[in-house]
Amino acid sequence: MTVIEYYDTAFLENFGDETQSNYERFEAVREQLLLTLGKYGIVAPDNDIDEPDFYLVDDWYNEHLYHHIEVYYPDLFTSSLLGDLMAVLTVTNGWGVCVTNLRFSFMIIFANRISVNGPGLRECRNLQQLATQASRMFWGIKGGDRLISDSFNAEELGKSPRCGCYSCKYIFSFSEIVKWTDDRNTALCPSCGASTVVGTRKDDPLSVRDLDELNLWADHPPSRNST
Repeated sequence: MTVIEYYDTAFLENFGDETQSNYERFEAVREQLLLTLGKYGIVAPDNDIDEPDFYLVDDWYNEHLYHHIEVYYPDLFTSSLLGDLMAVLTVTNGWGVCVTNLRFSFMIIFANRISVNGPGLRECRNLQQLATQASRMFWGIKGGDRLISDSFNAEELGKSPRCGCYSCKYIFSFSEIVKWTDDRNTALCPSCGASTVVGTRKDDPLSVRDLDELNLWADHPPSRNST
């Protein structure tokens, strides 16, 4: 039975068993993950299309043994996919896969467990519950959410009509952003400094109502039994 554990720290260190890990090893593990994700859908940036199903980050941000994926089509995020990713990780000596575009939650898949944080995933007890709840929580899903995620958003925010912070509810233009985190991939609000900046993928600009809803959602995400 898969262990699903809740953590409440800001970051889980993961140097794994590979004390000599390097970029070549990162690429080797990524290739295995790419093959697995490719069985379920189209993976960017390896496939240059406008609307991929997954995005498997091709940069290694630090020395931690993590890969990062975003999921754009929630129906593909199933217990079977989670199980297949865990199976790949059993032969990668400690690497983990971070699912990064979940609203106000985070998931790290390892070979022998899945670590989650955020109240939206806290009560999940098995892979089916986890996949079902997570599929309701993705930013920017196909055919639905028009909002740009609040993390790893630099490129997309540059194309947004307006940006906004759901912490202080300040609405502003992309040119006002001067501070970043995550190696200049995640915007910080020019007013309050929080990493809670979002935008829109479509022509309808961000509104105060959007920010109000996100602010409320951040404090009280729906339970896994919500519809």
